[in-house]
Amino acid sequence: ARQNHSLLAINDSSVEIVKNIKFLGVHLAENLTWTLNTSSITNRTQQCLYFLQKLREAHLPSPILTTFYR
Repeated sequence: ARQNHSLLAINDSSVEIVKNIKFLGVHLAENLTWTLNTSSITNRTQQCLYFLQKLREAHLPSPILTTFYR
């Protein structure tokens, strides 16, 4: 259940309360757990590994694989 919070104002401007936000590449959740950030990193890693696997299956030379890895 979401608790009622008083409005937050900075320089007379109200600040929106959100469940999560990405700031400087890190996913911050309202409950301050690492779950959202960890799952985001895991998903990006799986996408990159899948792409590299497909390139390797295409029998590309190692220097090209290294270039895509970096």
